[in-house]
Amino acid sequence: MKKTLLLSLMALATLSYADKPAVQKTQHTCTKPGAPLQIVYNAPHVAADETVEVEFGFQSSQKSALAELTITVDSGLDVVDGIVGRSTARIEDGKSVVPYRLKVRSSADGLYYIKIVASLGKMGTRAFAIPVYIGKATPKLKRGKTTESSEGRLSIQQAVETIVR
Repeated sequence: MKKTLLLSLMALATLSYADKPAVQKTQHTCTKPGAPLQIVYNAPHVAADETVEVEFGFQSSQKSALAELTITVDSGLDVVDGIVGRSTARIEDGKSVVPYRLKVRSSADGLYYIKIVASLGKMGTRAFAIPVYIGKATPKLKRGKTTESSEGRLSIQQAVETIVR
């Protein structure tokens, strides 16, 4: 009796398994963690003691959102006109409604940054840096470094951010 019951359970299990596909797939999209924001900017190179107008805005996969911004500048870069500190950016149809304009200047040659932290509430936060080239400053290209360790040679490369939509 036990054998008959066991065989009938196995047959029933085989029949119910035959209805299901052999391989089940789940489709999903992998994205970078953080707010769904990208920055677009224009920052021309200028000579020392000249004022440069830096214009920036945001693009988002969100149709409508309000981003809370915290804007700071490197020391040595003076703000002539524009909002520094806390601000907001309204996003409609996936882009900034009003582009931001910040006028800055420096008396010394160099590479300076305007730093922006943008938050979309529960959707996350992203940090951005806009390079401002003053005078004879040139882009600094960091090459990979190689070092020896107890495990062998170790190659250190600069990180590259990639955003997948």
